[in-house]
Amino acid sequence: MSPPGRPKSEYRSAQHEGTPVNAERDERRAAPSPPVVPSEDRPAYSSGEGPTVRMYTTLVCPFCVRAKALLGQRGVTGIEEIRVDLHPAERDLMVELTGRRTVPQIFIGDTHVGGCDDLIALDQRGGLLPLLHGQTPHP
Repeated sequence: MSPPGRPKSEYRSAQHEGTPVNAERDERRAAPSPPVVPSEDRPAYSSGEGPTVRMYTTLVCPFCVRAKALLGQRGVTGIEEIRVDLHPAERDLMVELTGRRTVPQIFIGDTHVGGCDDLIALDQRGGLLPLLHGQTPHP
């Protein structure tokens, strides 16, 4: 019998009663994110000897989580995270630098990559790894 408030279809057989069907899949998909460097500390951090990776974020942002996971999969071991929800002046600076108000906004070195979709597209066309290693990205 499934617990009240959830449709039976969201639960496995009686053997796994109370375990959401997607829980195991979601755990497998969750890639560890690189450690986050608080914006007030602002040390240079990068992927090995490559350029600094900087990301404008907010506390609740699934696209930020996805972008951090992708960067982690590509070898980034830390990110300079700038929380615009905690520091409104940082959001103003982000908008001035990028012309965009949405998060994440990702910089690798001096290159503005864009948001999560832009990061994924860059990776799919083979430009992310070279950029993380200090090379010019593919167009």
